[in-house]
Amino acid sequence: MKQTTFSGVTRRALIIGAILIPPNSYWIMQTEMAWYSGRPTIVALFFNVIFCIFLLALLNALWTKLSPQTVLKQRELIVIFMMLSSASAVAGWDMMQALVPVIGHAFWYATPENEWKDLFWRHLPTWLTVQHPVVLHGYYKGESTLYTVQNFKSWAIPALLWSSFIIAMVWVMICLNVLIRRQWTEVEKLRYPVIQLPLEMTRPSFLRNRLLWAGFLIAGSIDLLNGLGAFFPNLPTIPVKRHDISYLFPERPWSAIGWTPVSFYPFVIGMGFFIPIDLSFSCWFFYLFWKAQQVLADMAGFEGLPRFPYGGEQSLGIYTGLVIVLVWKGRRHFHQVLKQVFGGKSELDDASEPLRYQTAFWGSVCGMAFILFFWYAAGMAFWVASAYFFVYFGVLSLAITRIRAELGSPVNDLYYVSGRISPHAVLVAALGARRFTPKDLTMFSLLYGLNQGFYRAHPMPHQLEGFKLAERVGLPFRRLAFVLLFATVLGTLSAFWAFLHIAYRTPGGVTASGTGPQAFTQLQMWLLRPVETDSPAIVFAGFGLVLSFCLMVLRSRFLWWPLHPAGYALSGAWTMNMLWLPLFFSWLIKGMLLRYGGLKMHQQAVPFFLGLILGEFIVGSFWSIFCAILGHPAYTFWI
Repeated sequence: MKQTTFSGVTRRALIIGAILIPPNSYWIMQTEMAWYSGRPTIVALFFNVIFCIFLLALLNALWTKLSPQTVLKQRELIVIFMMLSSASAVAGWDMMQALVPVIGHAFWYATPENEWKDLFWRHLPTWLTVQHPVVLHGYYKGESTLYTVQNFKSWAIPALLWSSFIIAMVWVMICLNVLIRRQWTEVEKLRYPVIQLPLEMTRPSFLRNRLLWAGFLIAGSIDLLNGLGAFFPNLPTIPVKRHDISYLFPERPWSAIGWTPVSFYPFVIGMGFFIPIDLSFSCWFFYLFWKAQQVLADMAGFEGLPRFPYGGEQSLGIYTGLVIVLVWKGRRHFHQVLKQVFGGKSELDDASEPLRYQTAFWGSVCGMAFILFFWYAAGMAFWVASAYFFVYFGVLSLAITRIRAELGSPVNDLYYVSGRISPHAVLVAALGARRFTPKDLTMFSLLYGLNQGFYRAHPMPHQLEGFKLAERVGLPFRRLAFVLLFATVLGTLSAFWAFLHIAYRTPGGVTASGTGPQAFTQLQMWLLRPVETDSPAIVFAGFGLVLSFCLMVLRSRFLWWPLHPAGYALSGAWTMNMLWLPLFFSWLIKGMLLRYGGLKMHQQAVPFFLGLILGEFIVGSFWSIFCAILGHPAYTFWI
């Protein structure tokens, strides 16, 4: 059966992806927001998407016996994977689930004691917030419905306008990815470790590998047993989730290490196997190095620097240094791109790119113009909005995308350092709160949900990984950018609907993350007790910047140098507490295989480690769905 195609993308792949996006968004909201039965969008590889693709692959295998001509091809499965990943990123724990709680919080929780009404109500745009007390009562108390005329009308305009802003942000990311794709993928040949499982599991022969099923059974059995143990306490379980060992160090200065959990997540060991060995070494080595800094600070008595070692500021410096080095390394490519954009004679041929370079460049300019005008209309000064989104796109988004493409960390988490690495935190630390008007600071608080600094579900890495997957399976790039944009539009609207639908129905309401209290408590502090320029923060950010340059120079001069600056930045994040020991095991196993078995044994072991990831994701997804059906949380395999 011949399939109608849209520049290499079949119509049925688009239809299947579009049909799956709304229930996928609803599943994410139920899982992460309502029942806390897993955190699919905290992991770099969304396990809800892997579950959907796995089911399609199983159906494909069964359908092959009946009608082999009509089964889904690998390219079609990749398109569906890209669409679901893009939509899941928007619905994620650090995207839509962090944004919506901010929209009505200032009006529902204002009291005479906190004086929010007098402090900043007048600065909150009516078209970006929900203020009606009856509408907010059902939202925060639950046991109500979204589907009344008053509720629906009150949420419609803010939801559509916030959605337009999110879609514009994602469009700018797509354009930036088009401009950097060739340099990172074809010139520097980055490895994109995260794509290994979706690439292999969409191959027709994937499910026939015995070593794959061995890894699947090991990881799946652990989660099956632990899940049953949550319902039947008498059953034995296998403890793989975090266990704090800081109690082993009760005496100073060793007690300064603080919370230090150990864990044994099979999927992290599996994903760590595909990380370059020097980078996995950097992650766990620098995690211990951060702990050593805390001990040394206690020994030296750094009471005057309570935030020492200023992890967020050092990480910001590292990310800034990475972006500067990347722009310098790609200067020839970017010069040729600009020639192409402005009609000069360029060595680059962009005929096969997802977008023409002219379209991508001017598309990013138009998208940024829309974003800046959007926030200028909301009340933010133009120069503040420009600086804010320069930090967001020009530093954080590019650095996170690069780290994922090169390092492939199981989580790109900035939690713990998030309070110091978000755009508003950077601007306030550098200039002081007095430099900004109350309207500027209020806009920072409205954006807090999207820029609290975690960025675990950041869409930009998923887009670039999708382009890499397309290249690997021979899927033409043309129009793929618009496929991602279509998935984002549908995913944004689906996520908004799913959040509000669940919030109004859930007894006691749903607040999801604590972004509402955090955003407006911080705003209250800025307005009542404005902070000045944080000089120590600037010094430590500069130290991180210099350190990133030094580490990159050492890597370029000495092939044996094992430390990467990205590992230093990632190792200071909260989630690395759960990852450091599994990454150590994967580094050790991979090192031994390469040392004693060579590349041949390493390649032979690949299906086993893919099976570890797949087994935990599939059984973990089963428990997630089972908990949602039961209506209460039970077992979660992650976090």
